[in-house]
Amino acid sequence: MNDIKLIVLDLDGTLTQHKTKLESPNKAVLNRLAERYKLLMAGAGQCLRIWNQMGQYPIDIIGNYGMQYAVYQKDTGHLKILRDETIPCVRTEIERRAAKLRAMYGLTHFRGESVEYHPSGCITFPILGTEAFPAEKLACDPDRKKRREMYPAVRKLFFDYNVFYRRFFLL
Repeated sequence: MNDIKLIVLDLDGTLTQHKTKLESPNKAVLNRLAERYKLLMAGAGQCLRIWNQMGQYPIDIIGNYGMQYAVYQKDTGHLKILRDETIPCVRTEIERRAAKLRAMYGLTHFRGESVEYHPSGCITFPILGTEAFPAEKLACDPDRKKRREMYPAVRKLFFDYNVFYRRFFLL
């Protein structure tokens, strides 16, 4: 254990539920770890969204699956974005593929939008839609079995993207 210098953490689904605030007990754990180790947050969202979700906790962040990187500035108490990559996407084509995927798996009824577009150009395919309630999301696929079953079809439809099945985040 003495060789460990850095601990990398995920936020959504690990320290918090998706897009929910960091609670005091988890913040206390981070504080204890920070006394001994360098901490780094790695998440699917944008660095500033993650930082604000964490209550502006003083931590460096890798966001958007490595397309964004920010460091916490102790002297100012702010987060400084050092890397911010973007990828263009053709939304009409993405929508066409998403509609085909939804039809294949009977996911044609959803809340909000069918696809979530991120400023980086990354895309999320939310099974229940962008406005699904947190409890619905947790109950829909708690063991991620549905995602695993859909993964080959998503990869085939989005052959020109890097596909991660946590939330079908596409790069």
